[in-house]
Amino acid sequence: MNIGIIGYPKYEVSGVIASELGNQLANRGHNIHFFSYQNPIRLNTRLKNIFLHKINLYNDNMLNIPLYEYELISKILHICNKYSLNIIHAHYAIPHANIINIVQNILLKKGLKIYSILTIHGNDIANINDVNKNSHSSLIEYNINNVNAITVTSNYIYQKINNYLNFDKKIHIIPNFIDKKRFYLSEHKTLKNMIAPRGEYVLTHISNFEKKDTIEIVIKVFFNLIKDSTILLKLLFIGDGPNIVYAKKLCDDYKIRDYVYFLGFQKQIEYFYSISDLILLPYTSESLGLVILEAMSCGIPIISSDGGGLKEININGKTGYVSNCHNIYEMTKNILYILKNRNIYKTISQNAINYAKKFDINIITDQYEKLYTDLIS
Repeated sequence: MNIGIIGYPKYEVSGVIASELGNQLANRGHNIHFFSYQNPIRLNTRLKNIFLHKINLYNDNMLNIPLYEYELISKILHICNKYSLNIIHAHYAIPHANIINIVQNILLKKGLKIYSILTIHGNDIANINDVNKNSHSSLIEYNINNVNAITVTSNYIYQKINNYLNFDKKIHIIPNFIDKKRFYLSEHKTLKNMIAPRGEYVLTHISNFEKKDTIEIVIKVFFNLIKDSTILLKLLFIGDGPNIVYAKKLCDDYKIRDYVYFLGFQKQIEYFYSISDLILLPYTSESLGLVILEAMSCGIPIISSDGGGLKEININGKTGYVSNCHNIYEMTKNILYILKNRNIYKTISQNAINYAKKFDINIITDQYEKLYTDLIS
C-alpha cells in the first residue's frame, strides 16, 4: 500500500507513535509518505520506502504568518496525485482531521479516491467537557463524522468522546505500543555511576513540563523522600518545556537542587530507563502514557496518578502503584515500600515486563494494518 501519515515532529506521544508506526509499516513493505514541518524524532528516513515531505510553514507569504494548514493540504494533494496514495492517516485531531477531510473532498471532485483515518491521542480533545463544549467541539464532531475510520489509544479517550461528542462512526481502540527490541531490561553501569556515584536509588520523571501542578507534585514527593535517612536518592527530570525554569526554582526553594539532575530531551531515552529504579508520573490527565509502557518494558516499577487512562496500564499493586495525583503522602509511602522491599521490587519489575508484552509494536501494527486493508478492500 501507499500510505500517507501526518504527524507532529516533536517528542510527544502522537509524534512518536506516528513515526514508529511509519517505520514498522515500511519494514513490512509498504511505501510511507510522511508529512511534517521538521524531521520527526524517531522516523527512520534511511529506509528506502520512507519518504519525508517537509511542510514550509511560511513559504514567502506576504503576511509572514504560518500557513501550516494551507501548505500541508497543498503538499498532500501533490503527493496523492504523484504517487496514488491509498490511505492518509492523520495523528492528532487538531488541525489534521480538518485537513484530511478537505483533501478527500478535493480529490473526490477530481474522481480520485483516498481513504482517511484519524487517530485521536487525548490532548487534542483535552478541553472538551460539559463546561467547554463550544465551536471547538463542533469542529471535531464534524470532522470525526466525515473521516472513514477513527482510532483512539485508550478506553478513557473513547469514553470521553462518547460522553461529549455526537458521532455515528465505529471507534477502534488501538493502544500505543513499544519496540521491545529497543526497550528491555538492561544495565548501563558507567552512566549509573555518573548519576548515582554513592549507589543512590534513581527516581525519574519524564514530561514536556507544561503543567506546573505536576512539577510541584514530583518535587514535593521527592522532598518527603529525602527526609528518610535510610535511603539515598537522586531525581532525574527528563524533557523540556515552558516550565523548566519554574521547576529549577522550586528545587532551589525546597533546597533539593544537589539531589536533582535536569537532563533535557534525551534521544536515547532507553539508556536512562536502564539506570532508573522507579518512574514517577503524577499526571493530572493522560490518555495512555507511552512513558509508562516503555519503562515497564524495561522492568521499572511505576508510581503514577490515576488521571486519564493511566490506570488502564499501570495495574495497582502489580506493575506499580496508583494514587490520586494530589495524594503526596501515599505516593511517598509506596515509593519507600518498593525500594525497601527488594523481593517486592523484583516481583513488580517482572510483572511490568510481562504486562508490557501485550503492547508489542508487532501486535499493534497488525491491528492498524488490518484496519487499512479492511478500508480499501
